[in-house]
Amino acid sequence: MTRMAIRLCIAFAAFTFAASLPLSARAQQWGAIAVDTNTGDAGWSFCWNSESQARNVAIGQCKRQSRGNQCDAVYAFRGSCTAMAQGGQDNYVGAGPNEGMATVDAMDKCRAEHGTACEFFVSLCSWSQRATE
Repeated sequence: MTRMAIRLCIAFAAFTFAASLPLSARAQQWGAIAVDTNTGDAGWSFCWNSESQARNVAIGQCKRQSRGNQCDAVYAFRGSCTAMAQGGQDNYVGAGPNEGMATVDAMDKCRAEHGTACEFFVSLCSWSQRATE
């Protein structure tokens, strides 16, 4: 399975799981992104009850994926969406009220530094924007 196919499967699973939660539960969920500062490898989490849980899970996932061991939670979110783009070994995090806007934000930040050598990596939502419907 290609790297992009894996990313799409993860994004779809995240969407399906979070969409099945009651609206009030979605409003309280945390997510985080962790990055290994030496290798650029990353881990992420979503649908956790606290910021610390989300950060710890993201760091743990990053360490399992990473060839190094310098994983730090670089972004935690609640009540919004986030996305990450990669240019070389640099990671750029974007935020927005939906995955599309978060992705555009991350890609714009990456392209400002790396031009067209940027790739979308992952997008996640805490889904609370739907809690007000």
